[in-house]
Amino acid sequence: MKLPAQLALSLALSLPGVSAHYFFPHFIANNNFTGFYEYVREDTQGYMPYKGNYDSTDLRCNVGSQGFARDTGVYKVKAGDEIGFGTDFNALIQHPGPLLVYLSRAPDGSDVRDYDGSGDWFKIHEVGPKSFRSEGIQWGVTDLGNFTFPLPRETPVGQYLVRIEHIALHGAGEYAGAELYFNCAQIEVENDTKPSPVVKIPGVYTGYEPGILFYMYRPYLINYTMPGPRVYGSTTSEASHAYLASERNSHRLNNL
Repeated sequence: MKLPAQLALSLALSLPGVSAHYFFPHFIANNNFTGFYEYVREDTQGYMPYKGNYDSTDLRCNVGSQGFARDTGVYKVKAGDEIGFGTDFNALIQHPGPLLVYLSRAPDGSDVRDYDGSGDWFKIHEVGPKSFRSEGIQWGVTDLGNFTFPLPRETPVGQYLVRIEHIALHGAGEYAGAELYFNCAQIEVENDTKPSPVVKIPGVYTGYEPGILFYMYRPYLINYTMPGPRVYGSTTSEASHAYLASERNSHRLNNL
């Protein structure tokens, strides 16, 4: 149970006028929609986006989140389970941009509640453009508030941070203009293998990636390159990591 002041703040954030901002306080596992920050680390950033400073350790699980880690639960799952996140008070994402999900395994023998995310991270899910049209890119996350995806069956056994991130690109035509909304859940996984490729956070972004420093108001855009490494466990090649005006996975991207 969170403090009344925190609950009041959360309720206030659901009012019109602040609905353009959002966060991901609910962890979802096999259709179980868990409580507000029950398995997701709270942070001091609140509903405000994170901007710039791609070298900061705050980019891992958001500002001040380590201070809440010990008070956050650890959800036990199996590799192959359907997991995900829900936004605050069912807020729907309206900002344009991609959604990405990363995992980072806590060191052997350690508690994920003590883990600061300084180890390797690997991407397990991404949602990019749905279509390219003359009026602009249609994003796959628009008007959605719950996001679920399979935990790869190849995921090694251990305790993990699961990091969901939406990168809002409406101001990303200049450096540090992209808005990042992200949170980390804490889980324990059963299975055993070794993921690749892996990255560090900070280190995964410089802010100059074509998918982050991105002016989205050009007419007749026909491609978008997802930030970060390719998805772990995916059969998608490096070349198809870019969303093009052609079929990719289950997405049909139309250049009208």
